[in-house]
Amino acid sequence: MYLDEVDYENAIRVSKQGLQSLRQLELDTGKLLQKYVLFLLSNSAMLINILPRTRTALQVTLATSLVHYFPPKHHKEAKRILDEVLERSKQNTAALMARAFILQAASSWEEAAETFDQVSSLLEDATTTGLRASEESAWCKCQLGLFEDAIVGLQHVLDTLNDINDPTLDSDRARCLWRIGKSKLDSDSRLSLQDF
Repeated sequence: MYLDEVDYENAIRVSKQGLQSLRQLELDTGKLLQKYVLFLLSNSAMLINILPRTRTALQVTLATSLVHYFPPKHHKEAKRILDEVLERSKQNTAALMARAFILQAASSWEEAAETFDQVSSLLEDATTTGLRASEESAWCKCQLGLFEDAIVGLQHVLDTLNDINDPTLDSDRARCLWRIGKSKLDSDSRLSLQDF
């Protein structure tokens, strides 16, 4: 909830408390609860793989919040957590997005674009995360000087956003439109400099 509301400080606090509770449960039971937890459902015992997913969800929430909370101050801690999550779940799109944002903040444009493209390939453009990944990939390409590819990618994202009638996406539209203008300006500036 806090992550959805962009309240990174409280998302960090709550996810750290949740991870501490899981660790305490492991200490209390004397077992590493990495694989399964037993639940009684409909008078029969079933093994459900829930604790690893809970741990992963808390870690992804923590890492994502750390990435966006006064960046790049907490990126080192977030990267450590993301490496652990991605070791268990290589296609965790939230963890991949967070890693790509860390790469982007470090100006590792090519690697960031590749990671954003990986998220885009896992998600459809119909999802806001998939669209954001496509937009960020195009923006990284702009930083690499691939202006035509960047403008085409950003325009595709903007067209898709415009087809979605949702006022909560207005800031995404505005950011994408600004990036298109900036990409065109940088492209024109580069062409002007080449004339000299």
